[in-house]
Amino acid sequence: MLQVVGLAEQAALPHRLQDVLRHPILGSLLPQAGYAAMGEVGPRPGEPIGLLLNALTLGALIAYALFDLALTEPRRTRWKAWALAAIIATAVVLPTVKLILLREGSGPASYTHDGGVIQTEATIQYLLAGKNPYTEDYVDTPMAEWGFSEYRTALYHYPYLPWTFIFSAPFYLLGQAVGFYDQRIVYLLLFATMLPAAAKLAEGAAFRLALVAVLALNPIMALDVIFGQNDVFVLAWIVFALAAWRTALQRRSAGQDGGRWLALSALCFGLACASKPTAWFLAPFYGLL
Repeated sequence: MLQVVGLAEQAALPHRLQDVLRHPILGSLLPQAGYAAMGEVGPRPGEPIGLLLNALTLGALIAYALFDLALTEPRRTRWKAWALAAIIATAVVLPTVKLILLREGSGPASYTHDGGVIQTEATIQYLLAGKNPYTEDYVDTPMAEWGFSEYRTALYHYPYLPWTFIFSAPFYLLGQAVGFYDQRIVYLLLFATMLPAAAKLAEGAAFRLALVAVLALNPIMALDVIFGQNDVFVLAWIVFALAAWRTALQRRSAGQDGGRWLALSALCFGLACASKPTAWFLAPFYGLL
C-alpha cells in the first residue's frame, strides 16, 4: 500500500496496527506466529496486511518485467495485462477494501476521507429523507468526529455538485438492504469500469497498458481511491465521455451512424461537470473534439 503522511493520515488512520490485529477478518488472514515474527512493525504503513500487499505488488511488478523480457507476442501482452491487473489489485483495490473493513469495525469517521465518503454518505441520507443537502448542516453527522477539534471541515456546507450523491443513492439503498455500505464501493466500481474504457482510447497493446497503468497507479489517483476522495468519480465520467466519442468516430469511419454515441459522450461529460467543478476546465478542450 502506498505510504501516506501528514494530517490526513493522523486523522483517518489513528490506530491501524491495533485495528488490523483485532479485526475479525483482517486479523485472521495471517497466523499469530506470523504476526509475532514481524516484531514491532515499521516503518509506515506499519501493519502486516499492508506489508504483505506491498510484497505482492512488488512480486507482480517483477513478473510484469519478466514477461516483457522473456515472452513473445501474443503471449507477452496477455500475461503483462494479467500482471498489471494484479498490481492494480494489490496496490489499489485491496488496500481500499482493507480500509473499508477497518472503517466498518472502527466507526464511520475513521479510515476514510471526510468529504468524499463521510459527507457524501450524509448527503445521500438527507436526499432520501427529503432534505436539501445544500441547506442542511453536518454537525450531527460523523463529519463532526473526523480529524481534530481545531481542524473540522465543511460542517456547514456540502462543497460538491449533486451528481455524486444522486448517482450513489441507489447503491446506498442496496447497501442498506444488505446491511453494509461504504461510498468507496461506488468509487471502486467506477474505477474498475473506467480502466477498460480508457484502454479503448489508445492504439496498440503497449500504449493501452501504459494508459491503464498511468490512470490506475499514479500516486494521486491511487490514494484518492484508497481513502475515498471523489476525483475518481469525475474522472470516470470524463473517460466514459472520451470512450463514447472515440466509438462514434470509429463508427463514422466504418460508414455507420455514430450520432447516438456522440450524444452519450456529451451526456457523460455533462455528468462529469455535474460532479465536480474540476471537470469544467476541460470543457473548452472537449468542445474542440
